[in-house]
Amino acid sequence: MSETVLEVIATTQAPDGIIATASRQPPRLAALPCRLGVAVETLQDPGNLGTMIRTAAAAGADGFWLSEDSVSFDHPKVLRASAGQWFRLPMAIAPNLGETLRAAQGQGVQIVATLPTATQTHWAMDWRQPSLIVLGNEGAGLSEEIAAIATASIKIPLARAVESLNVAISLAVILYEAQRQRGGGSGEDWVSDKS
Repeated sequence: MSETVLEVIATTQAPDGIIATASRQPPRLAALPCRLGVAVETLQDPGNLGTMIRTAAAAGADGFWLSEDSVSFDHPKVLRASAGQWFRLPMAIAPNLGETLRAAQGQGVQIVATLPTATQTHWAMDWRQPSLIVLGNEGAGLSEEIAAIATASIKIPLARAVESLNVAISLAVILYEAQRQRGGGSGEDWVSDKS
């Protein structure tokens, strides 16, 4: 096709010159219970979602749930930011995130909410038991309804002048503390970071 046609149908400003289309199944349902999972409520930014998917896969999470009112898993920026991990991490849309969390809780999974009002730090949490990390919207955080379901809440300590962290960065900090506590990062399933 001509460069003009490529520019019209591509989702980037400088396309690589290749466009592919393929049919696929909807995001697959991550099985409950999980050993270490992520649930996100009302996420808006596709770059954040793609980064969170990539980070969750890199840290060994085994499931990712997204509330129905979030940005779409299929957004082109989500796919790009996930750097291929979109195809590897078990993911699902949760039509009712509260029900999904309660189902996990009923199977012995601790539901850990990230809240600025929490008194416990992320490193004080016991991540060796099955856990589902719950994060909220970039601006508003978690809804009261979802926060109330949590069995525990945590915060990441910040310097006095700093109000908050980016939600994708927050997830990375928490997941790697969980991995550290679980003895992750060693063995044949893990390799050194090549970035």
